[in-house]
Amino acid sequence: MVKNYITIALPFLILIMCSRVEKNFDNELQLLAEAEISFAQLSKDSGIRQAFLTYLTEDAIVLQPKPTNGHDAYKNSPQKPGMLQWKPVFNTISYACDLGYSTGPWEWRPEGHGDTPTLYGHFVSIWKKQENGKWRVVFDGGNSYKKPSIEHSADTLLKQPPASTPDSSTRIKTQNLDEELSRAIAENGYKAALKKVATEQTRFYFSNIEPILGISSLDDSLTFQKNNWTYAPVFSKTSSSDDFSYSYGYIQAGQRSQALSYLHIYRKDNSNQWRLALELALSIPTR
Repeated sequence: MVKNYITIALPFLILIMCSRVEKNFDNELQLLAEAEISFAQLSKDSGIRQAFLTYLTEDAIVLQPKPTNGHDAYKNSPQKPGMLQWKPVFNTISYACDLGYSTGPWEWRPEGHGDTPTLYGHFVSIWKKQENGKWRVVFDGGNSYKKPSIEHSADTLLKQPPASTPDSSTRIKTQNLDEELSRAIAENGYKAALKKVATEQTRFYFSNIEPILGISSLDDSLTFQKNNWTYAPVFSKTSSSDDFSYSYGYIQAGQRSQALSYLHIYRKDNSNQWRLALELALSIPTR
């Protein structure tokens, strides 16, 4: 009798557990979206400085274009006129709900409300869940370009839950993934190397270029310029569930050891393979 009860009850128990997990993902994705939207609203209402000092953790990094402590950067900068507006169009989280990121378009209005935007771009914010349950930004960066992109007129937010239960039996540092990618570029070129880790959902954000979605959308003339890239990571972080990871550092291009700064976001797919979700690469001006 007990055995029959367990046999009957087990499928219902599994269903309840799965429903709770899915509901948890939906809830956390919504909380992450609300945090990003509130962050943007505070920037609109109180200015960039106040917004970033409120939502960045004390050790958060911003690309300007070199990796810089965000609190130091904004604490020491005066409040400036103008308004920075942005909105998320995509976000996702780790299976453990401890790390996530959101991205979308931004625009700059030099005279504030009602002014015509003079610069556009896409941002990337990496968020970490704090001990108090709130999401806060640990990394922020983005590119810029002159004309609005298609996503500037988007009015929907795609919230993507993590893939199936990740296998964390063999943990690999994101820095190792970057080093493997550098070796593959040296051997086969940028696009051929990226084809092994990127997908049609990978986002590419480069300086002065609108966002590129998907490995097949990379133009050969654009990728040819990257055949001498070597990634030099200075920091990486992986979720406790080992399915979400990010790294940032510098890109050596030819003889220039710090020609660009970069951010990589990796996520595991349903087959537990690491895939490049996003690459942000910003040119560092020469002095």
